[in-house]
Amino acid sequence: MSPKSAAKPKAKQELTEKVKAQLNEVETCFGTSCNMCERDCPIYRVRRNRTFTSRGKNRALLGVLQGHYPIGKEFAKVVYTCAVCGLCDARCALANTERVVEIRRQLVRLGLNSPDQLKTVDTIKATGDVYGKTVDVADIFKEYANGDTPVYIGCTYKGNENEAREALKVLELFGVRPKVGKEICCGNVVALMGFGEDFEDVKGSFTKVWPHKEFLTLCPSCAHVFNKYYGLKTKHAIEFVAENMDKVKGRIKPLNIKATYHDPCDLGRRLGVYDQPRNVLKAIGVDLVEMELTREFSHCCGAGGGLLVYDKDLAEEIGKNRIRMAARTGAETLVTACPTCETQLTTTSMLVRKELPKRVKVVSIWSLLLKALS
Repeated sequence: MSPKSAAKPKAKQELTEKVKAQLNEVETCFGTSCNMCERDCPIYRVRRNRTFTSRGKNRALLGVLQGHYPIGKEFAKVVYTCAVCGLCDARCALANTERVVEIRRQLVRLGLNSPDQLKTVDTIKATGDVYGKTVDVADIFKEYANGDTPVYIGCTYKGNENEAREALKVLELFGVRPKVGKEICCGNVVALMGFGEDFEDVKGSFTKVWPHKEFLTLCPSCAHVFNKYYGLKTKHAIEFVAENMDKVKGRIKPLNIKATYHDPCDLGRRLGVYDQPRNVLKAIGVDLVEMELTREFSHCCGAGGGLLVYDKDLAEEIGKNRIRMAARTGAETLVTACPTCETQLTTTSMLVRKELPKRVKVVSIWSLLLKALS
């Protein structure tokens, strides 16, 4: 894998035909002015600036398409200040996040991406890991080399070995013999930040080391990108667990705890997995209380779409808002099935702990499952 990104700035600042074809949708948004995307947008809740809502982005794009504004750093800031969480799509009939990603591809071609974004892409291409870790997942989980059900660990759980092992142990309790082998980053963040050519390079490198066409994943974002961009048949492991709860009925020791559940953007809005994790939690004795924004209208943790790379402070403010929502339920435990959400929400729970009566403890659904089944 080359450490150098394929993205190079081009002098000719013209929008691609694919972006120009968005004119009708953009005009529709401008004409209706419903502002539904503003209602729960995690960016707007922090910035209180309509420019960063989907409608604001569409207005900016309309100005560019009509030749009123240049494609420059200010326009790039509007487009990149987005978690690509898809909440606006849940409120709108237009494909807003798809448009944002397509415009980002144009910005990358023009060299209008940030240095931190470029650094992240180069790190993934050089190491095969979004965090730059060079140790291979197959070396970490050697005891799972000879299983019969391929399980893709992903970069985040690769860096959190203990929690990954909890998930693998739970799968074993369900009769699965996990098979963990050599893997590299799926490249989801590369695609979402608009580095199209580099993403194709990542895909090529991935297919050289990962031979499986059907497998389980521990990360919702990986599952989504494999299904959408790779054409592979993947299932998030919590779906498998939910489908097979009858296999462990006699082994469950009810936890009898009160908790709230955070729907990850990719597991929920993009993969449609809402009931399965909730059913699992209820089956192991969790008194589940819901937050104000859940399921298809779930509030983002802030770490998605490359926003954590582009604007860490904004990403953290979004995560803080989610922790505040969890605290308002009265639950002391916030459960999620996404390692990225868990990491981000754990960090932000620490940042707001002094303003809350009690700290909200963020836990993995795998940790609770293993506790209930041990």
